[in-house]
Amino acid sequence: MLGKSDRETIDNMKKALDGYRQRDNERGAPTDVESYAKFGDDLPDLIKPHVAEISNDPFFNKMAAKALERGMPVKEFQATVTDFMNYAAEAGFLEPPVDVEAEKAALTPENAKHLPAAEQKVAREQRMNDNFAWLDQLAARSDGTGIPSDVADYAKTMLGDSAKGHMLIEFMRAQSGGGQGPLPGDGGKVTGDARAELQRRSALPENTPGDAKFDKACHDKLMADYQKLIP
Repeated sequence: MLGKSDRETIDNMKKALDGYRQRDNERGAPTDVESYAKFGDDLPDLIKPHVAEISNDPFFNKMAAKALERGMPVKEFQATVTDFMNYAAEAGFLEPPVDVEAEKAALTPENAKHLPAAEQKVAREQRMNDNFAWLDQLAARSDGTGIPSDVADYAKTMLGDSAKGHMLIEFMRAQSGGGQGPLPGDGGKVTGDARAELQRRSALPENTPGDAKFDKACHDKLMADYQKLIP
């Protein structure tokens, strides 16, 4: 490896490196991490939905980076990943793939479904924050009627990433008196600080007759919610 001059030494090192790269290429080692995520269609049905989203998984990407560093062939790496995921699925360790759009729709409160997308997002976040705040309130109780903070954190982690989880939290809130904030899962009834919310909505362009963005359906929904609050 060491040459008669610095230049010759560098040339020898380059030849050696090129030789390693050629050997890796002949073995099927890729030149980029992304190649490891390009699985074919010949996969067990049990794991196909999971593999379809695998390029977004940070754990997979870290493992792929290590495989690239070690010159691991694509087929060998993918076979190992496929076996691992198949065994995990058979053992029940893999959760069903999440339909993000369906979860968003289910988390959007009934009285916000007619609003623009940006406001629906705000309503979803408010709903989740209200439920998390209630769990925090339970953990903060000092009279012996609450729950440990680690239990509250566990509930947030296990229930807080799905609409069904939030529905369960809201059911418990309703059974125990509701806590603070509205309960959006109650079928669309106007709850919480409803007057302020209706006033906010009435000022929106889509609820202002004569405005270029006026939306009759939104306005009718607003009027219906006013009638629920003030029969």
